[in-house]
Order: sequence, then structure tokens, then C-alpha cells
Amino acid sequence: MVPERIWQELRKALTYDAPWRFIDVMQEVAALEKTLPGLELNQQVELALEKAVSRGLGTRERYAVLLACSSEAVELSQRIRAPAEYRDLARLTAQSLQEVALSADATAVSRLNWLERCDAFRRPQRFTQLLQCLSCYRHVDAENWLQWRDRADQIDAAAIARAHQGDGVRIKAALQQARIQALS
Repeated sequence: MVPERIWQELRKALTYDAPWRFIDVMQEVAALEKTLPGLELNQQVELALEKAVSRGLGTRERYAVLLACSSEAVELSQRIRAPAEYRDLARLTAQSLQEVALSADATAVSRLNWLERCDAFRRPQRFTQLLQCLSCYRHVDAENWLQWRDRADQIDAAAIARAHQGDGVRIKAALQQARIQALS
């Protein structure tokens, strides 16, 4: 089967109320390893996918939840030619699943570093989707994360740039420090 067809069938299956049945059938007929090599499917993934469905998450989020425990999420997404927005959310979800910054006692520096790695300031909608995906696997205080992102994003970067007269190194350091204070 060609990659585009595999992607279309998987995307279609993810729209159903029980998308794991598609995966189960693929496993039963020994087609899963041929069509979706590297897909990690275990009880944790199935439970998370059930949560994604019960919360009414879209196919993009369901796809990311499905691939979150797969060590080859990026390669698998490329192999089946998943659209970039699906691939990116799946990559971020897989990378963030064990993120230390998500713990209750994380420092402001850890929080800021994670927000920057997720590109949360430039891609706020994807960041919200990421939080939804992660919450299918673990406790994530999405409300606090959205508030932290907003507080750190409200820092007036233009004023900082003017204050440091175009010195890129000092601007970057001052912006980072201001965002850390906003997250403290």
C-alpha cells in the first residue's frame, strides 16, 4: 500500500469513536508492522487514545496521542506522509511526554525553556493542542500553562530592544530575564 493511502486510512480511522479498533485489526492480520512500522501500541497508548476520543479531541490531537510513545514518531510520520501540522504535534507530544518542566515544582527557568522549545509564543494554538494531548497521558495544569505563556508573551520586547540600543546579546538576555520574572 502506498504511503498516502496508509495516511488516509489512518486519518479516517482516527475520526471514529473507537480508532483503536483499526489498529487492532491491522495487528490481527499482521499488517501493522508493514504499514505503520515503529508504532508503539500498549495499554497506556490505548487508554490515552480513549481519553482523547472521550474529550472530543480532533484527528490531529488523536494522531499525536497515538504516536506519543513511539520512539520513531517523526520517521513514521514522514514515512506515511502525514501533513506537517500532524507531524509537528506528534513530535512535540512524544518529546514532551516526560518533560520535567510539567512537574508542579518546576522552576521558572525550566518553564520558560519548555515554552520556547514548544514555540509556544509563536504557535499558541499548537501549544494548546499539545497541552490537550499531554493531558491524555498525565496530569497537566493547562490553565496555569496558558496563563504562564500569556504572561511571558506580554513582555514588551520592543521596549527591551530600545533600552539596549540594538545589542542583540543584551536584548536576548534581558527578554529572557523579564520572562523568567513573569513566570516566577
